[in-house]
Amino acid sequence: MPTRIKTRSVVSRSFRAMAWGWVACNLSIIPAAAIVCCVEGRPVSALPEVFVTFTLFSLPVILLAWLFIFLPMDMAVRDDSVLRHPCLAPLLGGISGVTVMTLYAMMDQFLYPGTWWKEAVRNLNDPDSWLYLVGAGTCGLAASLYVALAHPRAEQARSSAPLSNHDPHVL
Repeated sequence: MPTRIKTRSVVSRSFRAMAWGWVACNLSIIPAAAIVCCVEGRPVSALPEVFVTFTLFSLPVILLAWLFIFLPMDMAVRDDSVLRHPCLAPLLGGISGVTVMTLYAMMDQFLYPGTWWKEAVRNLNDPDSWLYLVGAGTCGLAASLYVALAHPRAEQARSSAPLSNHDPHVL
């Protein structure tokens, strides 16, 4: 396959994956926002406002995450890599989403050194940051899962049933 066509298909694949990640991110904040409202004593009637605001403000963040994180990783990882396994890819995607949001929350402490661990713990204990952590983790998980399932690794694609050689009596 020519490099130009392969690059175009990877860009298209990763964009669709992040679009599904954005949808999953926005759906995941509904229960997270309800929990935050209950923890902080806010009225649950604020949920539609939180959902619309989060949806609008998350779009440019997701686009930047796709452009600077997900797309380069999708292009760098080979199609037959173990990192694309359907069990490992979503786990790594979720961890990377939470890690990126945690690092972003601590950015001012990196720029102005001091007690950045204390600031990180303070940010993670703030219920308002939970929405972003849940959303970022869910987005990374869903996008990575989409790529792993919709575009299986080379050895998975070659066999119609990847567990067909597996003895059902052996764990």
